[in-house]
Amino acid sequence: MKDLLSVNWEITRKCNLNCIYCRVSGGEGKKDELSFEQAKTVVNKLAKLKYSHIKFTGGEPLLKEYFWDLVKYAHNKNMLVSLFTNATLVTDRNIGFFKKYITSAAVSIDSLDKQQNTQLRRGPVDQVINKIQQLRDAGVHVVLSSTITKINIDQIPVLIELARKLKIKEIKINDFVANGRAKENENLLVLSRPLKEQVVNMAGKIKKVFNEAVTVQERFPCECSNNDIFINYKGDVYPCVELVYNSANFCLGNIMDDLNMILAINKRFYSQIKKSDYCAYSYLSSPHVSACLNRDKCPKVLSSYLSRAKG
Repeated sequence: MKDLLSVNWEITRKCNLNCIYCRVSGGEGKKDELSFEQAKTVVNKLAKLKYSHIKFTGGEPLLKEYFWDLVKYAHNKNMLVSLFTNATLVTDRNIGFFKKYITSAAVSIDSLDKQQNTQLRRGPVDQVINKIQQLRDAGVHVVLSSTITKINIDQIPVLIELARKLKIKEIKINDFVANGRAKENENLLVLSRPLKEQVVNMAGKIKKVFNEAVTVQERFPCECSNNDIFINYKGDVYPCVELVYNSANFCLGNIMDDLNMILAINKRFYSQIKKSDYCAYSYLSSPHVSACLNRDKCPKVLSSYLSRAKG
């Protein structure tokens, strides 16, 4: 699926959890979230331009009142659909929809420790594990997604073991990012040592559990392109999800307007990116595990590139 034209679409800010590290401060839905008719228009525009994979995020996508209707609509246009979910709303009633329509489900799970989950404002972990097993048994490709903070740093080896136990083929470990509610709770979350400095211990655990090679990319060029754009809850389009949090100036336009023009601006933007314009992250990866390690902020020069792209 890496070669497909895809979009990350934050379909709602509404969420039934209140995680203290949430970078979008999920909780209440926004009044200016797209209507169902507008959302269908977005799908039509994307399909016309050969975008073939929609990755829904939130908030919690399953709380969007028209979520499954929109999924079916996209499916009927031969588009792949995946989502990022906390899995608490997976039920016997909708598991058939997952089996029929969902290509992949990334499920957030941060700790197996009850006290830590309470502190992180997460739901009961046993319930989440049951939902993961339910999705897996339905044939859905499940990805475990864990956000690491000072509270749950000790859980990395535990979560890697959990992936092996549940026969999950992919686990993503993410450094928390100090935006939104995470910024408000930064003192509780910030690691005593940056996660990128703890790569050796992480790699050792991966090798022990999965017996596989681990590689680390400390630096690589910014990968902005038309292949993977980001749409927020009200339809604003960005070259990358990270640039949403750098500045409102990185908005390319609203998808309800001329998408061809928006993508033309984006193409002019990323055509200026140099090999020395490094991504804000470094990565650890193996066949089963990937870790997104926060290194720095996005290059400041990107703002000037976008200004020139907009003319």
